[in-house]
Amino acid sequence: MPQVLILAYGNLTRGDDGVGWRAADKLRDCLSGEDVKVIQAHQLTPEMAEAASHHAAVIFADATMKGSPGEVRCEPVLLPTAPIQFSHQLSPGAILALCQQLYGATPKCYSVTMSGANFDHADNLSEAAASALAGFLQEIQGLVGHLLSDNASLAPPEAKTDAVTEAVEP
Repeated sequence: MPQVLILAYGNLTRGDDGVGWRAADKLRDCLSGEDVKVIQAHQLTPEMAEAASHHAAVIFADATMKGSPGEVRCEPVLLPTAPIQFSHQLSPGAILALCQQLYGATPKCYSVTMSGANFDHADNLSEAAASALAGFLQEIQGLVGHLLSDNASLAPPEAKTDAVTEAVEP
């Protein structure tokens, strides 16, 4: 079972909101590992808590409207203090809370986001997002490397790796 799960999500028809999907496509080529699994989705859903419960660490990769266009941030995901409100889309914290409540698992969770410039109807990234995509990928790759090499509960360093990507249709 892969030790690190990358949940890359967003809307490919809303400009920079599709950066998670595009990153996941490239991560297949950059990360080779039986220790890493990548799932692409339109949005986070309650069912993803079950998938997260089987991994030691989860990385959420998405676009954000906060910050300057092209800015990349990596932050730990914390359990929400308020009760989970179910809607059409959940937050990374809500997935972590469901993972704990339903499956008794508490994987290390991180959110890697890139600030977008255009979230209008478009099937391509803005110039700012396209220019920052390499940095977004490097942040995710660096975090995966850190998680796999720095944590004894994750895969041993001598493990041979093989990436898995799964698409979840909206």
